[in-house]
Amino acid sequence: SDLFGQAELNHLKLGHSAIISTEVGTGKSTAILKIAAAMPDHENIYILSNRKYCLIQLKREYLKMIGISTSNWNDDAVLGYDTENVTFMTYQKLARKGPCYKFPSESMIVLDEIHYLLNDAVFSSDPMIIQKILHWNKASTKRIYISATMDEVLDEIIQIESKYEDSTNIHDIFRNNEIYKINKTLIDQIYLMESNWEHLCLKFYHYSDIDELATYLNKNRTAGKKSLIFIRNKNRGEKLKEKLDDCEMVF
Repeated sequence: SDLFGQAELNHLKLGHSAIISTEVGTGKSTAILKIAAAMPDHENIYILSNRKYCLIQLKREYLKMIGISTSNWNDDAVLGYDTENVTFMTYQKLARKGPCYKFPSESMIVLDEIHYLLNDAVFSSDPMIIQKILHWNKASTKRIYISATMDEVLDEIIQIESKYEDSTNIHDIFRNNEIYKINKTLIDQIYLMESNWEHLCLKFYHYSDIDELATYLNKNRTAGKKSLIFIRNKNRGEKLKEKLDDCEMVF
């Protein structure tokens, strides 16, 4: 999560883009929040994601980072809260704005889970619309592409970021080397985030130890640590939630 910060943002020029190739457990969410926090107040940042509930959780974490607790808010309240220059949006919602949608000039667009562009559902034209929107806004925005399967979606990103539209140069057509193709694009920066599972601590609790578990979770939360809890019974999960100081999301 320390990979992309203020210095990297300053280096990213208007009209150009960066790629962050992540793995599970690399601190991707933290990296996105740090990007949002590093943006000047007068510049707009759009954080896009495929899944609504992941976006809600990310927005909850952002609001907590700026000092706003959402523990008693429902999902609609979180989504509806105005975060001024930071906008959280699903790809589906963006696609509904149409292929000619224009972002405010000099906006930063963070495209999380960009492998969404590989969605081949025959009933959905959204990925194609998203690509057209990005083409339309290429010169007036900065873009950060994020994915855990970057190798699969790289060709689509290269097509969007190409410096030369519909090239007929015979050498461009027949050269397939990925580095060569990237050099012909507006992609300035590439970052690789590797997983580190050393921070994980696996614990098992019986339901009779719910008070002990709640104490452990509250202590971790105060220390700024995250916990992922699996409980077989929904009612027992609700009772555990009642004992937690600030539980943001329970499935």
